[in-house]
Amino acid sequence: MPGILMIYGEQRKLVLKAICQNLSKSKEKYLTSSTYQELQKKLTEVEEKRFETLLESLIYFKSLPISESKQYEHYRYLSLDPASSPCLASESHTLASGKQFVGPFRNLFFISDFADRFSENFALPTLGEERACPQILEYYLNEQIWSDCQAEIEKLEDDLQFDEAEKLKEKFNPLQKYFAWLKFIKESKNLSFRCTWQEQELVVEDGLLLSFGDLQFRRNYTPMEYQKSEKYAVPLDELDEREIIYRFYLNL
Repeated sequence: MPGILMIYGEQRKLVLKAICQNLSKSKEKYLTSSTYQELQKKLTEVEEKRFETLLESLIYFKSLPISESKQYEHYRYLSLDPASSPCLASESHTLASGKQFVGPFRNLFFISDFADRFSENFALPTLGEERACPQILEYYLNEQIWSDCQAEIEKLEDDLQFDEAEKLKEKFNPLQKYFAWLKFIKESKNLSFRCTWQEQELVVEDGLLLSFGDLQFRRNYTPMEYQKSEKYAVPLDELDEREIIYRFYLNL
């Protein structure tokens, strides 16, 4: 069940507010994981509010005051630097010059797993020496790569080579997830629409919620200016909102 988790400290100061796809699992993570020990020390009260949809959760989330901690502070970017070896790494920001950034991603394991698999498949660190990194992003936005892979898997299955087909699926699984994430970020940046939802007008501009009925979320809105290195990157604090809106739009 989706919802909002609110954690309060002394004098009922809002320490953390979080949008949760699975409220029970998120609550357990914030209250028991060693990653959030500092947060747990400040905790005096926990409040949760359940909603039928993530979009309802988002609208309520945006009405809450700013919290001391951010649910996205552990999100990381995948950075690509053709001058380094290895050229793939994780970063907490997009400020470094000479790099390209993808993300952010919620799961640091996904970044490390992707980098490992990519290194195996494309013989890193020699890739850095060949200066091929700038083409990695465009390469994985090419849907033909994935249709060719699927065709090869189907051929192996038709030939009853099921073990080889499973190996190929395992090999490309993290790369295909990476492609899907790039596609989401690219499309979200230019996603603008308006529709009627729950008998109210909902307006989205550049992938972000602008208004819902009488609620205005971004007054005097101006589009975000991105650096060249941020072609496939968005700010940390926009990721959850963008994905919720993107998934909602796909289901319209």
